Amino acid sequence: MVFRAYEAYQTRIAGDSGDNGDLPLPPPRLRVLVAGIADADYFLESGRQTAEIVADCARRGGRDIGEVDAILDFGCGCGRIARHWPEFTQAQVFGSDYNPQLVDWVRANLPNVTAVENRLEPPLPFETARFGLVYAVSVFTHLTEELQHRWIEELARVIRPGGLLVFTTHGEGHADRLSLSESERFRAGELIVQFDEMEGSNWCAAFHPQQYVSERMLSSAFALRGFRKGDDSLPQDGWTAERVDPRESAAA
Repeated sequence: MVFRAYEAYQTRIAGDSGDNGDLPLPPPRLRVLVAGIADADYFLESGRQTAEIVADCARRGGRDIGEVDAILDFGCGCGRIARHWPEFTQAQVFGSDYNPQLVDWVRANLPNVTAVENRLEPPLPFETARFGLVYAVSVFTHLTEELQHRWIEELARVIRPGGLLVFTTHGEGHADRLSLSESERFRAGELIVQFDEMEGSNWCAAFHPQQYVSERMLSSAFALRGFRKGDDSLPQDGWTAERVDPRESAAA
C-alpha cells in the first residue's frame, strides 16, 4: 500500500520537460513503474547511461556492442534502456517483459524494438541461440532463488555460444536495507530475498553477495568474464558472463 501511494504521488508531480528526440515518452505512471520516479529528464538520462554501462560490461566480456547482431532486453519495461540502442549499434533489438501494459507501449511507440510478452516463469518465445547479447537490469533483484536459476537456464538457451549475459544485482551498496540477521547471512555469502511471496514485483527484493554470484548463481553454461561494482551512475553491481560452448562445458 505504501509503495502504491508513492507511485501515485510520483505520477501526480511528474513533468514532461525532457528532450526525448523523435521518440515519445511513456506516460508518468509507466515511468514510475520502471524507474521509481516519473521525472522525464531522469528517465531519459538514466536510460542512456545504463545503455552505456551495458556496453561497458560487454567490453569487459570481450565484445564490442557495435559488433553484436541481436540484443535482448530481458525485463525491458517501457524501453527505458532499449530506446537508446540506435545511438550505439545497428543490432536488432528485442525486448521482453511480463507486464502487458509495458510491452504494448513499446510495441506502439518504439519502432527500433521488437517487444514480446513473457510470463513470470520461463520459457521465452525465442528460438535457441538467437542472441549475441542478453541483458537483465534490475530483474534478478526481484526474483526468488528458485526462479532466478530457472531463468538463468532459459537465458542460456537463447544465447548462442560465445554470446554474453549482462545482469545487475543488489550488492554491498544495498546492504543497509537488510536486518541484522539478514546482514550476517549476507556476509556469509547467502542470497537474501525479502517479500519472496511477491516475486516479480518491486516489493520483492533480492540481495546478492559477490561470493554467491561467483560460486552459486550461474550454471555450468556460463563463465564469469567481468564485474563492475555499483556506483552513482548505476547503484547495482554489474556482471558479465559468457555463454560457454556446450562441448567445452561437457569436456570440463
